[in-house]
Amino acid sequence: MSAVIEEIRKKGLLVKSQGAKIIEFPSTSSGSLPPAIVVKSDGATTYLTRDLAAIRFRTTEWQPDILIYEVGSDQTLYFRQLFETVRLLGWKENSEFVHVAHGLMRFEHGKMSTRKGETVSLEEVLNGAISKARAIIDRSETGRGLDSHEKEKVAKAVGIGAVKYFDLMHQPGTDIIFDWEKIFVLEGNSAPYLQYTVARANSVLEKGRKSSPKEKIALNPEELAVLRGLTRFSEIIVIAAKNYSPNLL
Repeated sequence: MSAVIEEIRKKGLLVKSQGAKIIEFPSTSSGSLPPAIVVKSDGATTYLTRDLAAIRFRTTEWQPDILIYEVGSDQTLYFRQLFETVRLLGWKENSEFVHVAHGLMRFEHGKMSTRKGETVSLEEVLNGAISKARAIIDRSETGRGLDSHEKEKVAKAVGIGAVKYFDLMHQPGTDIIFDWEKIFVLEGNSAPYLQYTVARANSVLEKGRKSSPKEKIALNPEELAVLRGLTRFSEIIVIAAKNYSPNLL
């Protein structure tokens, strides 16, 4: 980090202020930014300093085309300061920097709070999801034909998949209300329903391979609508990638 601080100083960007060392940003057409602290008055570095050191390493060693920071929307100002510092240092010539701002994961009664002890670890969430998936499998007709090892394998796939999908199905910038019922709803836009649909579709395809229908099969309006929708899949992938929005898929 000392090398980064020295580079900032040599570029004439480092300013002393009340014992600290800061960067003052010039006004631009998009507005002005408040100063950012590089070194505190007690000599300690900041997130900005450490992120700059990380960027210097990544752009030098890996030479990426793009660096994407998927961090909460409350850090938008910070990333504007970080990226502007990178620009002033001349590090943005070969890499693009993007902050994909996401919302908060909330309970129905409000946001999670570390101080109030109202937080849930990812491990707890995933274990809870697997447990709920296991209970669903035990109640289902399909589950009766599985041994304990197979049930556990399916429970992990369904449980973890449900949590991942519930997170990714939301627009990145919006807050998410954590709701087990919505995560495990067995119809509509949910991972368990989609996984079930895929399993059924694969079963139909497998049966189709074993038979050779002589008659031409007529498709109903719903099936035609699905096929027409699938023709846009590659287009939607491109749009989702450009907007950093996996929820569009």
